[in-house]
Amino acid sequence: MSSKVLIIGATGFVGSNLLKYFEKEGTSIRVLARNTSKVIKTSSNTEVIYGDLDKKDTIVKALDGIDVIYYLAHAMADASSEFLSRESNQAQNLSELLQP
Repeated sequence: MSSKVLIIGATGFVGSNLLKYFEKEGTSIRVLARNTSKVIKTSSNTEVIYGDLDKKDTIVKALDGIDVIYYLAHAMADASSEFLSRESNQAQNLSELLQP
């Protein structure tokens, strides 16, 4: 039985290369992205869905049936204090949805 993988942050350098690797391996992948048009997919095994880590209700659908999550996203903010706060809130949003 193969795992269903979720990549959060697949438009960045590391995430996009991880996506390429899994696609070459034939892995079933789901990508969560704020801007779905930026995701470069090459496999029909890859599903791209919209989600914003600042909005928990947009994350829920991405988690359905997922076995492994690669969390490679980071907040986009100008001021360092805002950046740290958003990073923390986004990680907390996902964490709360993963609690049993």
